[in-house]
Amino acid sequence: MAIVSVILKKDFNFIVSDGRYYYAYLPSAIVDFDFDFTNQITENWGVDFTPALLEQKTPIGLVRNKYTIGLALSLAPVFVFAHLVSSLLYKLTGLSWFLPNGYSSIYQLSGLISIQLYGLFTFCLIDRFLRKQLKFDKKVILLGIIFVWVGSHYSYYYFREPFMVHVVSAFWVTTTILISFQCLLNSPINPQNGSGVVTDNFSKKPILAIFLSFSLSMAATCRPTNLFIIPVVGWGIYYLFRNTDIFKKAQIILLFFLGLIPLGLQLQTWKLLSGSYVYYSYGEERFNWLQPQFFQVLLSSRHGLFFWSPLLIFSAIAVVIFLANPEKIRSLKLFFSLIIFSACILWYFNACWHMWWFGDAFGGRAFLELTFLFVTGITCFIQWVFSQSSRIRALYFSLIGLCITWNYLLMALYITKKISRSDSILWF
Repeated sequence: MAIVSVILKKDFNFIVSDGRYYYAYLPSAIVDFDFDFTNQITENWGVDFTPALLEQKTPIGLVRNKYTIGLALSLAPVFVFAHLVSSLLYKLTGLSWFLPNGYSSIYQLSGLISIQLYGLFTFCLIDRFLRKQLKFDKKVILLGIIFVWVGSHYSYYYFREPFMVHVVSAFWVTTTILISFQCLLNSPINPQNGSGVVTDNFSKKPILAIFLSFSLSMAATCRPTNLFIIPVVGWGIYYLFRNTDIFKKAQIILLFFLGLIPLGLQLQTWKLLSGSYVYYSYGEERFNWLQPQFFQVLLSSRHGLFFWSPLLIFSAIAVVIFLANPEKIRSLKLFFSLIIFSACILWYFNACWHMWWFGDAFGGRAFLELTFLFVTGITCFIQWVFSQSSRIRALYFSLIGLCITWNYLLMALYITKKISRSDSILWF
């Protein structure tokens, strides 16, 4: 679908929209050995290039890139490999398809594959959690994953604009959530046992601290608002520290700070670009903390989450019902309560952003980092549907089909520019 999507474009180019800025760090740093984005913008922005883009400067006079480096860090190993291969093939053939400039075919295809693998791994991790912890049937999980993966606005950013950061960002947020849960499973007093007493040889694993902080750092360098997940991380750290001696506490603290290397690289990048380690790169763009658009960001035809991906309404309802189930293990209910609390923080962040519709976004893209919650909710819903009569099942699966059809109808209209990409579709 991604290949077909790019064939229908005028140029072979997956790196479009804001993805150009997220990606630009790689060719600038690895190919040009600098952070001057002038040539990246003039040579690769195509019809979207205007001289005004070069006039947006940092305090030390470099062209401003307001986006963070998380996508670039995530793709760096594959980019280096693609650069070596492209350099070799260009020397051998001289073909422009292999031009070692960071944007030719091998760079783009290897980046595409890498991003789509991040998406695949996201759903593999969620699948494992739902099977092991919630004991869902694997066929039900498969349906839940497919519905969210290709039936919501996630599909657009997976196939059509993969170099937008959201697929990779959702992977790091999901990983952070599940490592936090793993901290509970490795606690000496594990509530999952039911009795609160060690029944197996549970042992502390301080190494989890570096995995936890690294995934959180990568999530934050993808999108700073991903710090919404900190309540869940704090819960994981609590279980890492619980009932450990002073030596292991010191190990945990040391490893946790080692895992913050991606954040250190982000600070260094800001230093190179602006002359300061602490730098607000978005200029005049701000959060309106006292004027959140709670209703609009969810229900407005101007990229409202549930208007563009109504399938996710079933997911939201099912998660609430899941938490209300008294049979669920207490630790799992607390875990999901913290995730939902964190999701509300992200909702508030998105609702307060001065451009709460996020420009030319396809649907509520700023919520894609909640993929774990979306899949869990829709899987809970499908599990419930299968317990109903055949008529009820047919009704609900028909509704799901209509929701998915609506998503793709909007996608077709959006891609062909039959509807506005930045304004409301309807009056609300």
